[in-house]
Amino acid sequence: MSTSMAKGLEKVNPDSELIMIALADQPLIKPATYNMLMNHANKSEKGITIPFYRGKKGNPIVFHRRYLKELAGSTGDIGGRQLLKRNPEDILKLEVDDRGVIANINTAADYENLLQLFKEGSIQIAKEN
Repeated sequence: MSTSMAKGLEKVNPDSELIMIALADQPLIKPATYNMLMNHANKSEKGITIPFYRGKKGNPIVFHRRYLKELAGSTGDIGGRQLLKRNPEDILKLEVDDRGVIANINTAADYENLLQLFKEGSIQIAKEN
């Protein structure tokens, strides 16, 4: 995870105020949720904005650029988790009405479960107007 994140962070414009770290295995996040996270992060004095769904921590996470160097130096399969543990006072916890922030597809079984939910109509692909 950290290798992929470091590669992506190499391409971040150094003038960017905010950096969103999103996971590729979370296809259900609504576009409006991404926008809401960025808007709240932009208005907040906190340097880290994390979505929560019904009290459960999710992704993506928005970081202020002051964390760019530390994020880029992350190692192993933990991404920015250590950074979050070291800076709890700088976290804005944003409750969102989007189950997609906690829904990951990591296995074939996860995919099959997701497919079944689509077939049942329990979930739909979000469309922005």
